Amino acid sequence: MNKNMWVRGALGMSLCMLVLLLFRRQGPELFLSAVTFPLVPLAEGLRWLSLQGGFLNVLAWLFYLDVACSPLYLLFLQRKKGFHLEDALLPLTSGFLFYALYGLINRSSFSLGGFGPSAHGFYGLYLGVTFYSLVISYGLLKFVRMLKEKDTLGLYEVARSALFVVFLFFIFQVLGPVLWQWLGTREAMVAENTALVGPLLKSEIFLFFGYVTKALPYVLTLPLLYQG
Repeated sequence: MNKNMWVRGALGMSLCMLVLLLFRRQGPELFLSAVTFPLVPLAEGLRWLSLQGGFLNVLAWLFYLDVACSPLYLLFLQRKKGFHLEDALLPLTSGFLFYALYGLINRSSFSLGGFGPSAHGFYGLYLGVTFYSLVISYGLLKFVRMLKEKDTLGLYEVARSALFVVFLFFIFQVLGPVLWQWLGTREAMVAENTALVGPLLKSEIFLFFGYVTKALPYVLTLPLLYQG
């Protein structure tokens, strides 16, 4: 794998994490938006089209059928390579999309599941997690099958790609959970000690060194992964 790809990947991951950091104060709302994407925004768009009536309503139904059938299109493309057991997840995902998008478009059906009237509530979160579970499961099973069919050179390239993924994950850990935990702890400390007179410099230095201690193992491992 080209070394420039590692640099671009690191910069891209860092940029994404910094953008998320700017919106960090949104807290659960940001997480909810990420997990419910793309189902909830897509359903909102289809619902808006449907409510316009006439041709736009027909167009909304056509889009709905097209999106719900998209896993079946992928299954159709697989026919020349032959079908495998993991491909059974594709019609299952298609059926799930039919159900999920219909439920999100017709919000009144939420009450049947006890999820409440909001498309951005627990129902959307539940559907988002289920959707990503199906997609990730299919991707992992396909990846395992690809490993079985690779020769030695192919396995080497796969291993390099796996190292690249771990490399990005470590950057995510340094700029993501570890950093956010430090910032959250610092904000909580400042909020709970507003009545105190004098700076909290010593406490903030202690918290910062705690962040450095947690991030250091990841940072020291990054050069080793890059050289790999």
